Amino acid sequence: MHTPRSEARADGFHGRMRCERRTPSARVVLSAYDARTELAAHGHPAAHLCVPLRGRYRERVAGRQVERAPFDVVWYSPGAEHAEVFHEPGVHLLVELVAPGHEVRRDPVDTLPGAPVLAGVVRLLRLATDPSADTLALDDAVADVVARADIEPGRREERTPPGWLARVEEAVHDRFREALSLDELARLAGVSTPHLARTWRRFRGETLGDTVRALRTREACRRLAADDAPLARVALDAGFADQSHMGRALRRAVGATPAALRRAVAGA
Repeated sequence: MHTPRSEARADGFHGRMRCERRTPSARVVLSAYDARTELAAHGHPAAHLCVPLRGRYRERVAGRQVERAPFDVVWYSPGAEHAEVFHEPGVHLLVELVAPGHEVRRDPVDTLPGAPVLAGVVRLLRLATDPSADTLALDDAVADVVARADIEPGRREERTPPGWLARVEEAVHDRFREALSLDELARLAGVSTPHLARTWRRFRGETLGDTVRALRTREACRRLAADDAPLARVALDAGFADQSHMGRALRRAVGATPAALRRAVAGA
């Protein structure tokens, strides 16, 4: 049976693009593939992660054949050559790491084990497919996956919060209403984005994205309690993309819609 060959798209990936999100440090793509499609040997100029979400396939890498299955998490160093044949229709989550600082101490192509990496990938997938997710949350999720996979060279973990963490925290509290980027905060700290993500989680007990969402949610609650401004105005002033984004955040955080919260405060 003839096996059709897939040609690379202009962006360097194969298949049909179903979704693309860009951040200062990464490009996150969902690509779909037909059954029995063959990808000739190829490499990519930037390091990337590949996570098949649906469909099994066979990969040829470094002279050996590897069977890949859904939710394998595979690391590719820049230029690492590989070829695939798809046994069935598939969809892949692809994360291209475009920012510096992602040097690796792994094999050129390596499967990343462990539940923590998988948990980070699922969080990233949910954000990548949520149109209301902002750039900081998506960038934070990418850095979190990198940190969980220990792709960044090993560092000695600090026993006390480093001095730069206070500078980042001050910036986050002053500017949470803005479209902050993890790359910008990492430059302020003088560290890589994965190191910033890992250190923030270690000493603050949550991701940077979680912190920003909490600050925006609290600001929205304060505005809802203070006046009767339109909900769309409150959402934008608190840093949310729109009113529906604020509504989802409040329901998740406090279990109430913005209108219900405003009524409850008014009746207190």
